Amino acid sequence: MGFLLKFDYKLLSIIVYVGFLTSCQKTYVSSSDLSQEIQKAQVPSNSVFISTAITSHPAPSYLGMERNGILRLGDDNCIYIEQPSGEWVLPILVGTYSSPLKLSEGYKFFINKQVELLYPNEIVDLNSKEFNENNLNWVTLPPQNQCKKMVKAHIYHHIAAISHGEIANPPAHEGIAQPNKLKIDPNKEIYIGVYNLSINSKTKVAHEKATLIVDKKCLYMQFSDGSKALPIFATPRTYWDDKKGVLRAKGKDWSTNQPYDFSTMLSSSDKIVSQRYFDEAHMIIPPNPSCKIELVRYIHDINSF
Repeated sequence: MGFLLKFDYKLLSIIVYVGFLTSCQKTYVSSSDLSQEIQKAQVPSNSVFISTAITSHPAPSYLGMERNGILRLGDDNCIYIEQPSGEWVLPILVGTYSSPLKLSEGYKFFINKQVELLYPNEIVDLNSKEFNENNLNWVTLPPQNQCKKMVKAHIYHHIAAISHGEIANPPAHEGIAQPNKLKIDPNKEIYIGVYNLSINSKTKVAHEKATLIVDKKCLYMQFSDGSKALPIFATPRTYWDDKKGVLRAKGKDWSTNQPYDFSTMLSSSDKIVSQRYFDEAHMIIPPNPSCKIELVRYIHDINSF
């Protein structure tokens, strides 16, 4: 899905994908390994520059969209959405990214404000193999580790602010902050989960053989003819491991000077995408300005031969 994130102090427009939770779990403690990997995957490396992004997908139709909801803050510091029915849902962002700090700062201006919710509902089970708290596709710590509300959640591909000055009706839900009692700690980030949704099995990709090389602190993929491209990784939890001197992706180590099979993005005309497209909303770590970006590849998967 192609998603666009724009927010400032007047308007927040976020593309949101929401995981459905039939019955929320209790708070879990993430392993130190998972926590460290998530933290490393959110910041640029100082030794070797890499670029990472959220996977993009074609957007569905607007049929069956919900008209509005209210952004709420729980006493667990998690964002919730109150639907017109009065139900609370837990939003999870997919297909778009901004740092947790920027997301937090943007949402703070819309607590207890009305928002427009676009696109139909869809059920996703956070207990499933794809969405459980140990899945590598979580970009931030999963909500199972952060949020404790016994609520459901829905898919919202797009959330846009409707009201800016008026306070929406105060919530009756226990544990949700009342407007007149709302105290936001400026030093504490509001939590919003981010998930890197895998590409559909029907999505067309190219398979290219290339070798990872490092040139002037930049990581490239080099082809058999000697040409090289800047890889933009949409693979789960990807970063450069300074200690081992390897690329870490999909929970595995990938060494330089080794050939791999890369699944790369195809355009709608089935041509390999070799130039950057409008991907700012998808970027986790953008290309470093010192790296050559004339030729790129969007990497969906890596496999050994």
